[in-house]
Amino acid sequence: MERAIRKVAVIGAGSMGSGIAAQFANGGVPVLLLDVAGPEDDRAAPARAGVERQLKAQGFMDPSAAELVSVGSIEDDLAAVADADWIVEAVVEDLAVKRRLFARLDALRKPGRWCPPTPPPSPLAQLTEGASEAFRSDFVITHFFNPPRHMRLMELVAGPGTAPEAAALVRDAAETVLGKTVVDCRDTPAFIANRLGCHWMSVAAIEALRHGLTVEQADAVAGAPFGVPRTGIFGLLDLVGIDLVPLVWGSLLGALPAGDAHHRHDLTAEPLIRRLIAEGRIGRKAKGGFYRLAPGSKEREALNLSTGEYRPQVDAGAKPRSRGVDPAGGCGRTLRLGGFVQQPRLHRRRGGGDRRRRGGHRHRHAARLWLGRGAVRAGRPGGLRRHRRPAGGGGARGAAASRRRRR
Repeated sequence: MERAIRKVAVIGAGSMGSGIAAQFANGGVPVLLLDVAGPEDDRAAPARAGVERQLKAQGFMDPSAAELVSVGSIEDDLAAVADADWIVEAVVEDLAVKRRLFARLDALRKPGRWCPPTPPPSPLAQLTEGASEAFRSDFVITHFFNPPRHMRLMELVAGPGTAPEAAALVRDAAETVLGKTVVDCRDTPAFIANRLGCHWMSVAAIEALRHGLTVEQADAVAGAPFGVPRTGIFGLLDLVGIDLVPLVWGSLLGALPAGDAHHRHDLTAEPLIRRLIAEGRIGRKAKGGFYRLAPGSKEREALNLSTGEYRPQVDAGAKPRSRGVDPAGGCGRTLRLGGFVQQPRLHRRRGGGDRRRRGGHRHRHAARLWLGRGAVRAGRPGGLRRHRRPAGGGGARGAAASRRRRR
């Protein structure tokens, strides 16, 4: 089932909204990007800033694609969405704000023009409460993942009043125009990916704080070894926006029963999260969160989770200066995994290629957390497993020892 997408309107030029606009432009579709009004001399400044953000983040496959995105303000230019085939709502996660916007869109859009919002904290039925039957028939929820250019998954949620042909057309356009892999979901709290992802992020962040890890150590462990983006946990919170924790995580906790596992790791109650939000240190969109660029330079800094102050970012495997003291600013607690207790030291090894030269280690990008004589290794394939440290130690000596054993 196909229908040409000649124009798309995206309302909300934040990290997600501007990323969605950039991906439509990558597909050759003209986009109208709207946001709140800026100062009188440049009312479209907030939306233009969204385009500039995507140019800097390489959200456009080629900078020339940005020419397909026109900008404006919701207050002045909302009527221009009337001829859009797909209207994407990506405004603040506030039910009242969304309902007011939907009422205005219902009066402007043409019948058969889809109006999918990005994932809201409220069920689809609440979002469309009071809307016309025609609006509900064209209404679906589309859950993109950040950054939209690189994350292929899109979750699609249709309501009982959604016309089957509308959901089918959105699915087909998402696959053919945007290159997405579409998964149909039920209208349940956080759908599928975020139901799992929010829990994983809460557990990883809170346990890192409890164990006294640095942000670099936590991100090294809760990142590539688990098959998730290299940002890890704290880098991902910076990307998503720390200010969304009370909205997204809070609404999820409110929708889940008291016995759900999410309630055992309540990220919204963490004092450090509340402090960062209160001080405006909410991640990349504020030029500072758990990581930042040092003022006046390009040196990366990381947050000391104990003091809340910034210090130079260090390698996750940096050796402690003295027992129980972490040079990266952690409190130096020990970890207990698999019966071994020792200060954590992260070693990153690259495998593949010539086995003799590599000392027989064939797991690529395998991160090993050495604990005494044993280790937990997370890599591909096989997931987590107990691993013996090679005789002769690591590096050149370990490779030489491996060659001697094979002879």
